[in-house]
Amino acid sequence: PYIISSLPRPLNIILKRPTCAVTTPNFTVNLGDISITDFNADGRTKPKNFNIDLDCTGGINSADIYVTLTDANNPGNSSSQLNLSPDSGAQGIALEVNNRYGTVNFGPDLEGIGNPGQWLEGTTGIGSYSIPLSVNYIRLPAPIKGGTANAGVTYTINYD
Repeated sequence: PYIISSLPRPLNIILKRPTCAVTTPNFTVNLGDISITDFNADGRTKPKNFNIDLDCTGGINSADIYVTLTDANNPGNSSSQLNLSPDSGAQGIALEVNNRYGTVNFGPDLEGIGNPGQWLEGTTGIGSYSIPLSVNYIRLPAPIKGGTANAGVTYTINYD
């Protein structure tokens, strides 16, 4: 026997959760020139604030926003230290990224919820949502050598 099924026309689909798009997918955070005297007693420089901005549309409920930062030069890095990229001339320093809860541990670029290094950023509905972050240099045990200090981070945003 054959089963024939039909759907009523028109078929109405209601999105339960909004979908979000990043408003500026690629950007640079310039920490400027620093001197050895710019490091505090804890071996950190003053943080530079920046945001990842989202525009969320559709849906009738809110969505939880989960974020993971991945070290672009070493995707397996699960520490809180972002090492300089190979094209950097500086030595003896690394970078540290902070979210509203504290220092971020880096994690793999994966889909889904519960990934290493991932944090629940907050909840959003329709409209704009900003993910506040900051970055600063940290002094490593090795001697500091001046020069360019470049690093790269990718971010993965999952929402549920």
